Amino acid sequence: MPSLAFTLGACLYVLTRSYVNFLSEKARREVRILDYTLLQLGAPLGSLLLTLLLTTTLGASPTRVLLDFALIHAIIAALAAWRMKAFARPGQVDRALLRSAIGFGVPVAISNLFG
Repeated sequence: MPSLAFTLGACLYVLTRSYVNFLSEKARREVRILDYTLLQLGAPLGSLLLTLLLTTTLGASPTRVLLDFALIHAIIAALAAWRMKAFARPGQVDRALLRSAIGFGVPVAISNLFG
């Protein structure tokens, strides 16, 4: 049985990765090449580099690897969302964006529970 921290790390990773995928498709559709490249290369590569750095200094841990990946994906997604002005109304949730993110993220999260 996985620990609570591992399960939380896995959920955070799936959510942040799903958001990166969502923003990546938005950037591709809007022909925002720099943002698309940042999302497609920056998130996985940044995650790998952070994980390698922390693994060599702190030792290996599957939970920390998932949290490392989730952290970098969240940072890259926030940076890209800011660059793309994805937050049209600061302080308010864009309901259409939230509906779309939930519609995409929930099936991915559920499917990852079984595979």
